[in-house]
Amino acid sequence: MRTIPICMFPTKVILIDDDLSSLKDLELNLDDSRFTYQFYNNPQQALTALTKNYQPDSFAKRLISQPDETKWQHAMLDVNIYDLMNEIYNPKRFESISTVVVDFTMPGMNGLEICEKITDPSLQKILLTGEADENLAVQAFNKGLIHRYIKKQDPNVFKILNQSLKDAQRTYFSKVSQLMLDVATFNTKKTCLRDPVFIEFFEKLLQEKNIIEYYLFEITGNFLLLDENGTAYGLFIYDKDQLNMWHEDLPESESVPPQLLKELKSHKTMICFHDKNSISIPAGAQWAKYSYPLHILQGSHETYYYAFAKNMVDIELGDISTFQNYKKEYQQNSFPKSF
Repeated sequence: MRTIPICMFPTKVILIDDDLSSLKDLELNLDDSRFTYQFYNNPQQALTALTKNYQPDSFAKRLISQPDETKWQHAMLDVNIYDLMNEIYNPKRFESISTVVVDFTMPGMNGLEICEKITDPSLQKILLTGEADENLAVQAFNKGLIHRYIKKQDPNVFKILNQSLKDAQRTYFSKVSQLMLDVATFNTKKTCLRDPVFIEFFEKLLQEKNIIEYYLFEITGNFLLLDENGTAYGLFIYDKDQLNMWHEDLPESESVPPQLLKELKSHKTMICFHDKNSISIPAGAQWAKYSYPLHILQGSHETYYYAFAKNMVDIELGDISTFQNYKKEYQQNSFPKSF
């Protein structure tokens, strides 16, 4: 079953080819909107970098804990989804390697031999192959040794590769976040993250708003969204029961404008609030700055009510480690290239 990963952000791609001209062609034609790239023309150096030198900074380790580690036979995992959005302040997240692209024909060690030695199950492997090696690539794909192969001679090779990298990145995050998602949704059947209709809506929204990273902060389906410049948006999703429960607790307070209170109770408006230091609702006098129009999306088996917040008021924007700043620094520090 297809599922929305609990987060996604720009990652690094490793490209390996002994032919320098091929690497330079790749460099000129790769999409850098959500990736940084590291190039190797020495297969052994690349393999050492991937298997010995690379130490991933895993957000999963910071979110998963075992409440009672002494009873290991019955140990339960606890997943703190609420803190996931704190990754926006961590520049090391962009150093995560999601994909390796490797040429098949190289002296000393071919591409499949490299793929065999890469054992990280989350890392996606794409093989670039010539016509003569296509049968071997098909066999490797069927065995699960590689996740995709692309023919170098294809006239649309760069277009295909750029799309494949996006697909591979999504698969990488799906694999990394699968355990956390399973644990977090164990006691609930109501989640939009597995609804095909919502998945299509969500992916279209990411494309329309040019969102390059997002973070789930409530398992019902509330997301923090960021573009390349670190502009923060929010997507808040509720079902009818959740809305009714929320509105039953609305205070009859003079501090809440009567029109806003009316719109809230009629499901025309929703309070979109998130503070990393608190989960309590702000005072009624402040509700106006957190209120956004509520829309309806009919899912596969559920009706969703959602609001798109154009300004996440309580996010510390100045502290966000943006991909744009990381990319500039990375490009400066990685020159000359690792060819």
